[in-house]
Amino acid sequence: MKTRILLRSVTLLCAAVLMTLKGDPAGEKFPMPEAAFRAFHDIFYLYYGEPDTARAMLRKLSRVSHLKGGAYINLGHLDERANLIEHAGLRYRAALAHGDHRAWAYLVSLPPRQDVPPAEDYLKNVPSSERNPWYWYSRSIAALEEGRATEGLDSLDKAVSAGLRGR
Repeated sequence: MKTRILLRSVTLLCAAVLMTLKGDPAGEKFPMPEAAFRAFHDIFYLYYGEPDTARAMLRKLSRVSHLKGGAYINLGHLDERANLIEHAGLRYRAALAHGDHRAWAYLVSLPPRQDVPPAEDYLKNVPSSERNPWYWYSRSIAALEEGRATEGLDSLDKAVSAGLRGR
């Protein structure tokens, strides 16, 4: 559990850096002023020492329309680190509702619960018009975690074909 959370923390930081330097791999633009980028950067370091301070900073950022998705993803990540899985799922879904498709990857990797349909069920119902690189990447994660290698690699190929970049 701790290893998975650490890997996702590193992935989140890498994705933020890539999107800041190269733009969003899905072709969507999330303009982020320098001050907001610094705020997210500072919050990342607070995850590990002062999560309450990080939460307060993220709540402030969630009031800024073009930063809501990123703020909700980060709040969900903090909830997941605190083993508040249900809250994390709600945060990731809020990020999706605000158009931040990066949340699919986090939602799909949450541990399944009996009272909540698996995130993969949500992925199957996504309209084809919204199937962007993050959608296919999330499908890839879900399939690979369940040992369906061929399906996972096919979905990863579709993510790359749709514009997912890793540099």
